[in-house]
Amino acid sequence: MGIKIDKELIISRIKSHYGFKSDAELARFLGIASNTLANWHKRNTINLDLILTKCEELNADWLLKGIGLPIRKYKEQPDDNFSVVNDIAEKYVNARIGEGDYQKDIEILVKIITIQEQTIKAQEKTIETLSLKKKR
Repeated sequence: MGIKIDKELIISRIKSHYGFKSDAELARFLGIASNTLANWHKRNTINLDLILTKCEELNADWLLKGIGLPIRKYKEQPDDNFSVVNDIAEKYVNARIGEGDYQKDIEILVKIITIQEQTIKAQEKTIETLSLKKKR
């Protein structure tokens, strides 16, 4: 017996991650007709190949099961954001004012914060979707 995947949650995660307010926006992004997406909702089906192709930067575990971070880890993305933030903070504490090039550190911190904000937003949307399903 395979894992049951909630297609509505997958659609919801994609909309939340990309900031789409409507199914029409999502349909345009995926390159499908709005009625195709409506049929997916009605039948609780999706075209997984299409979704994984169009959303290639998304982590499949997060997209399908809600596990992990929304974005796949790329080479420049640190594995452990907490230790990276601590290392940068320690560097600042130990540095003398005016020393060093902090632009790269700032860019890393901005990436980490952006990823964390996306994760929080997606988790909030997942909670909202699950709450609505529970009320039905």
